[in-house]
This record gives sequence, structure tokens and C-alpha cells, in this order.
Amino acid sequence: MVKVELLKELNNGIRFYALENESLKLVVVNMGCRIMEILAPDASGKRSDVILGLKNIEDYANDPAYFGAVIGRVANRIGDARFTLNGKTYELYANNGKNHLHGGKEGFDKKIFDVTPLENGLRFHYLSKDGEEGYPGNLNLYVTYTLNDNTFSIHYEADTDADTVVNFTNHLYFNLSNTLEKVTEHSLQINADYIGCVDDTCLATGELLPVKDTPFDFNEMKKIGQDIEADFDQLKFTGGYDHNYVTDNYAKGNRRLIATAYSEKSKIAMDVTSDCPCVQFYAANFVENE
Repeated sequence: MVKVELLKELNNGIRFYALENESLKLVVVNMGCRIMEILAPDASGKRSDVILGLKNIEDYANDPAYFGAVIGRVANRIGDARFTLNGKTYELYANNGKNHLHGGKEGFDKKIFDVTPLENGLRFHYLSKDGEEGYPGNLNLYVTYTLNDNTFSIHYEADTDADTVVNFTNHLYFNLSNTLEKVTEHSLQINADYIGCVDDTCLATGELLPVKDTPFDFNEMKKIGQDIEADFDQLKFTGGYDHNYVTDNYAKGNRRLIATAYSEKSKIAMDVTSDCPCVQFYAANFVENE
């Protein structure tokens, strides 16, 4: 059984909700569908917050880390802040040097979503109008958060009235020890044989690199910090791990285990499953007190 509770509502339409069952508790806000807390039990059964975030909603207005937010219309970078679709070039807002990052000047992380409570979670909706941040088409985005036993799920669904580009994600930062240890002390396994390469501006080049015999090989579980300072160009470009892993056994609709993280301090483990072909691994290289 999942308890869905409206915690408070501000005059500007911002609403805070709690989702809770016997295993997990989430605190979320409809500004950017941000997840502000995930309380999970450690080996002793005591629940603690396993994600990073800010204390006050006002702090998220100028949040360069996008803590816990839905990212869109396109997560990550679009080179030169433009793309061509059906023979037409669309100019976007350049907010990362000459590139467009995480939706632009005011991406989905800053938008107020409509909310519908469900029996086991929440369903969010946002209409991104034609031309917003330079993207074509009126886009309806639906994001659903659900709890089921010890599993938290995110489901994205969108429709549009014109050809466009989309690539959604959630920008959660996990520390499974509730910051008792640095995330570099966590152990990690990623079921992937290739990463997508980036240039020195962190922009994807389109090239794939086999992870075998490189610091990027997490097919066997190892500490995140084991090879993070290796003399390797791809690590230098991003200041650590911030790469797209091409995960194994992808087929449309095939939800499978793609990664596992573990904290020795808390004895908390996290499995990540997905029906998507890739996963971005970011080690919070530029976040203080990770």
C-alpha cells in the first residue's frame, strides 16, 4: 500500500507531496518534478536520505546541478545550440559555452507541472508550447512516479503535433551512505561494453569506445574512485566520469538490469533497470561535498 500525501501548497502553484510505503519514502515537488528526498532502509532497517539536494525550494531557482529534476526537452548537450530536422535548422539557447544544455535557459527543471495523484504514485503533466527554447511543436510531457515494494519507477510519455527532438532524464544524485562516505567509495557495476566519447567541451562526438582495458570498464563491480584519476583523455575532458554507456541486451520494450551500486558503509544496494539503450553515468565531478 502506498500513501500519497499533499504536504503543502504555495501561492505560486508549487506543491510538495510525499509518497510512502513500507520500504521507501519520497518527497517530491511539482517544480521540475524534482525529487527532494528518497528515504531508504539501511542494513539495520533505519531509513535515511540517499540523494543529494538543497534545503529550500527557493534555492532551486538557481541550481546549476539540476538536483533531482526532470530534464528536457533534451538532456545533455546539443552542439552549437542548433539542430536540423526535415531540412530546417532550429536555433536554440546557448547556455553552456556555444552549446545548448539540459533544455536551455529555462528547461523543464524550472517548469511547474500539473499533478494527478494515483493509487501508488503521482502523474505529472507539462505542455511545452511550440517554439519554447527554440524547439518545434507543442509537446505534452507526462512523467509518472510510482512505488512498488522496494522499487521506485519513473515513466516518461510524450506526444507532439509536429516532428521534434526529445531526450528526457531525471538528474538524481545518489549517495547510498547518506554522505557517510564519498560516492567514489561506492562500488558500481554497469553492464555495458561501450561508452560514447566526448570532446573537451563534454559534447558527444558520435564515436564509441570499447570499455575493455580502460578505466571505464565496470562490467565487474569496482570502486568508483579506483580509476577515476587515471591518465586517460576521456576522463580529463569531463573531470571524471560523465559518459553515456551503451548497455547490454537492448531490445525495444525489454526492461533489464543495467547497473548496480553499493555502499559498504550503509549496506544499501541499488539496482537500476531500464528499457532504454543507454545510461549516463555521472560521478558528480563538479558538485561539492558529493
